[in-house]
Amino acid sequence: DFVRRLPHASARSHADHRSPPSDLSSRDASTPRWRAAAAADSTASSSLELGAIPANLLSMLRHTDSSWQDRAKAVEELKTVLSSLTPGDQPAVVPHLPELIDFVTGLLGDANFKVQITSLGIFSDILDRFRAHVSSWDGCADVAVPRLMEKFADNKIVIRQANLRLLKKLMGVVSPTRVLRPLLSYVSHANSHIRE
Repeated sequence: DFVRRLPHASARSHADHRSPPSDLSSRDASTPRWRAAAAADSTASSSLELGAIPANLLSMLRHTDSSWQDRAKAVEELKTVLSSLTPGDQPAVVPHLPELIDFVTGLLGDANFKVQITSLGIFSDILDRFRAHVSSWDGCADVAVPRLMEKFADNKIVIRQANLRLLKKLMGVVSPTRVLRPLLSYVSHANSHIRE
């Protein structure tokens, strides 16, 4: 469960099933810094970004100088947050989809394998959950395709295979024509995996 910061206990709605547990003292040493900070912060005004994501979680992923362990935990938590969105939560995310897709595909450039492979999975989940909204955004392929194409140069075959599946899924969501437009510029790329 992700931590949602609230002003104080009395402000919590009994209907808000996503509120953090009242006992936060049980956090162990493996708790990511962003989660500990979110639990300690009692200010609600900037607790969420992109409609539903804890700001501290995004901050941890934006800071590439943080440890790979923290980033790996944070990207897993991001996947959990997005997969736990209810139909009622999703409208809050829809206006931020371009930013969210830009952010998630940007994580593909992380040096850590765990962050890369989980980010591919997150983008796949976004395509599934927000298919109609993504398909209506003309710029999706222009943002995502260059970043996906660069991952075909990765030495790890599991990354290249997941990447290929995701590129095919993207074609099914936004149409092959929109994907092919930015993709064709890679036919003469120096890297053989990308050309293939």
